[in-house]
Amino acid sequence: MIAGSDPISEVESLAAQLAPLPLPQRLQLAVSIACTGAVRFTTSFGLEDQVITHAIMLNAPEIEIVTIDTGRLFPETHDVWAETEAHYARRIRAVSSDGQKVEGFVAQNGINGFRDSIENRLACCGIRKGEPLRRALADASA
Repeated sequence: MIAGSDPISEVESLAAQLAPLPLPQRLQLAVSIACTGAVRFTTSFGLEDQVITHAIMLNAPEIEIVTIDTGRLFPETHDVWAETEAHYARRIRAVSSDGQKVEGFVAQNGINGFRDSIENRLACCGIRKGEPLRRALADASA
């Protein structure tokens, strides 16, 4: 973003530039305008994320793909993760939650303590998802 500019106007301008372009060109434009830092895509390996991952792998391999390993992923998620890495012969970086914070939460609330209240759910998500996501995107420009 340009200092002192209106972020909404910038987003609308970018959306207008992207609208007529096919996906490969959209990805390349994202990389070219984010010249001050890395471009990262975070995936949870869902169907929509897999489509985007495929497009990135084929058209903009300089975009780094990252996932948040919450410590509670299903075995099937790990399988899709491994199959995706094997198919594209490329690693997907994992960012994990702070083990001490997870241990503290579990010690205080139990392994499924996030189910006990909205407050616990928000705390657990903050530890397992929010904080790792902030670290994953800390030096990214897009």
